[in-house]
Amino acid sequence: MVRGRAAKLVLGDDEFRLNPIQRWPMVHAMLDLLLHRFEWTLPQEVKENGVDMSESLGLTMIMATPLQATAKSV
Repeated sequence: MVRGRAAKLVLGDDEFRLNPIQRWPMVHAMLDLLLHRFEWTLPQEVKENGVDMSESLGLTMIMATPLQATAKSV
């Protein structure tokens, strides 16, 4: 629906709600854009020592050392 002179798009409730099955293609498309439109590099320390895959204990299992990567536009 279009309202006003600025022609702003107003979404209704039915158009805004998506179930998880409908969201997956959007997640894949966004991830695809991030992976293919940038050149990714690892920090020098990670290149020399490898990725630390140790885990930190807590309510959920997370990496003890977060993975870091630098994106450069292609």
